[in-house]
Amino acid sequence: MSPKDPSFAVGDNLDWDSHLLDVHLVVELPFRLMFPTSIVELQYEGVDFPLLVSEDDYEVFAGAVTDNRRSCGYQGHDPGVFESRADIQALGLPLERRKQRTTVYFKTKCHEDMQNAVLELERYGLAISYFASLCEAHIPILNELVARYRLLTYDYFAFEVSAWDVPVWHVRSGLRGHISVPLFDYVSMEARPLLLKLPSKTGDQTEPPEPPKRLQLTSKEDLEAMSSASATAGENELLDARNLMERGDYSGAVRRTTTALEVLVEHQLRVELLKSLDPATVDDRLEKSKTDFPGRLRQWQKLSGVTLSDPTLKSIDEIREMRHRIVHSGRRLSHADRGLAQRLTDQGRWSYNKIEDDPVRRDLREKNNVVRSIPRPTLSLRFPVMKTDFGYQVKSFRA
Repeated sequence: MSPKDPSFAVGDNLDWDSHLLDVHLVVELPFRLMFPTSIVELQYEGVDFPLLVSEDDYEVFAGAVTDNRRSCGYQGHDPGVFESRADIQALGLPLERRKQRTTVYFKTKCHEDMQNAVLELERYGLAISYFASLCEAHIPILNELVARYRLLTYDYFAFEVSAWDVPVWHVRSGLRGHISVPLFDYVSMEARPLLLKLPSKTGDQTEPPEPPKRLQLTSKEDLEAMSSASATAGENELLDARNLMERGDYSGAVRRTTTALEVLVEHQLRVELLKSLDPATVDDRLEKSKTDFPGRLRQWQKLSGVTLSDPTLKSIDEIREMRHRIVHSGRRLSHADRGLAQRLTDQGRWSYNKIEDDPVRRDLREKNNVVRSIPRPTLSLRFPVMKTDFGYQVKSFRA
């Protein structure tokens, strides 16, 4: 950025022209691959990836074992070398070993300055975002390995993974040794987030700032008063869809949202039919129309007097069409389809709100999402990543 160029892009204080260094990205699977430590030659999108698949690795923690690996000082197959170092022993901290499940090593490159930036407070967050971008780009390759393994073994426990399943990676290099990289904020949380309220000003008086408070989404009293039986028809499926989006099951999220819409429409139509027909007749009519969702939706609109807008009807058709392709054509929504899945599930939920017509439930789903979304994987900063002849390389937003 020159003095004559007042523009700013995130990451401008990182040296994108620094030398590219060889590094290894290491990730632990949430299950074990049942074959011995091996180097697996795998081609993905025209690039050759030699992967070291290991069953003999350890993590060593200083003081206490933490989920976010912040206290992890070593990752590898020979923890004794780390534990016997004079500088480590001089710290006087108890060391805790943890045997890992199957780990996978990727060989790639990173800019040298990023390994310097992790040691600087003002640039640490950007450096971690850089490495998280690089690590997350390798999840599709990891899933290619898992997919081949599953086809060969029909192992009960292996599954395709998302950032939720492999939330912490390790970056190993000769320059800095070892860096733990959480892919999103939720895995880094050691407690409920602290919320700070800025001081308010009335006239010439500035109110003193309130002490920070832990995020609280509900209370003990409300939990005791709530009954799971009070859920609207299809609402549990809607909740499942929101969770599946965060866990990376994008196909499942689309399917659950579509199911929520269909269950709700049947319920709402039943309510309208019961106003003029006996329960047995209503059950018979609903049984005859169980494969005709568009017909049910039209009949409900006619009986209730509610007219859904053309955009709402279009969004319902779109998500049902995608569900049809998932169920009947084997369409799999992958990491690359996350944006599409998010749009479809959001639109499906908004349609659900309109059909349900309950402002209280609608506001609960749609308001205050900023606070609830703080630790989401989808809101974590990611730099662009490009494919090269050695794999993937992170680049500046200006590139």
